[in-house]
Amino acid sequence: TTLVLSNNSLGDLGARAIAKSLSINSTITKLNMHTNDIGPNGAEQIAGSLSHHLTITHLDFNHNPILQKGASCFAAVLETN
Repeated sequence: TTLVLSNNSLGDLGARAIAKSLSINSTITKLNMHTNDIGPNGAEQIAGSLSHHLTITHLDFNHNPILQKGASCFAAVLETN
């Protein structure tokens, strides 16, 4: 299942809500969060939920200002999953 939420200006608050929903959903395999103004804190929230979500095989966070902190959070999840 693909979830496309691109271009919705979700920000970090929206990312937190998505992170919560990912923690109880095991059917999503592709998540597109392209261009949502998600910063490092939102990326950290989503990365944290992905550590328990083993079905996602594709993640698109292009054009979000996640900076090094957010990228490091995703990298840490990739190392363990």
